[in-house]
Amino acid sequence: MGARGRVSAHATLPSEYALVGGGARTWWEHPPWPGSLLTASFGSSDTWTAEAKDHVTPSPVVVTAFAIGLSRALMARISVQVISASDTSHLLQHRPSATADLTVGFAAAPGAVGVMTGGGARSDSQGPGSLLITSDPKDKTKWIAASKDHEVPDPTTIESFALGSSPSSSPRASSKGLVVRARLRVALRVARPEEERMKWRVARQAQAAATCLLWIR
Repeated sequence: MGARGRVSAHATLPSEYALVGGGARTWWEHPPWPGSLLTASFGSSDTWTAEAKDHVTPSPVVVTAFAIGLSRALMARISVQVISASDTSHLLQHRPSATADLTVGFAAAPGAVGVMTGGGARSDSQGPGSLLITSDPKDKTKWIAASKDHEVPDPTTIESFALGSSPSSSPRASSKGLVVRARLRVALRVARPEEERMKWRVARQAQAAATCLLWIR
């Protein structure tokens, strides 16, 4: 367990992959344990971090972090770059929210196009807990994050993160636009705790395939 019931896990991609998304999961191993709820699921550099905490009542938990990456070699071959954005709420609130917006990044990219590939959220609470209630795409360019305290007041701020991909060089001109389907290798690294000592480690690595749509005008 972490400080004051806080637990975290970190999934780090191999250097040959660029982070484009990720996720988090809490697992209560032996119900009826009260449960531990997510306070963060976000990416930074090549690592996805998952954080959770119990609330009011102590509760053991296993937290898993997932990191999704695109092959840098493939990105270079098809001229794709990763774009990121973040936003932080500025007032201490019982129900803070923030929205990360990729619009400016996409507008600056060649062809002014892009695809949002993922996003995340992090509650900045250091008190009893402000628990995540939202970490979702708001539309094609925005990712919204929200949290709230529950039973025990804990006003705080929250951060929202968005990740996307866009062309890194000028696309070919087309009056109607093209849809380019690229089969992209994805590295999935899963971090889980050692049950006996509750320390976090990378438990397994797998590779899968995903289909990415790049709209080129």
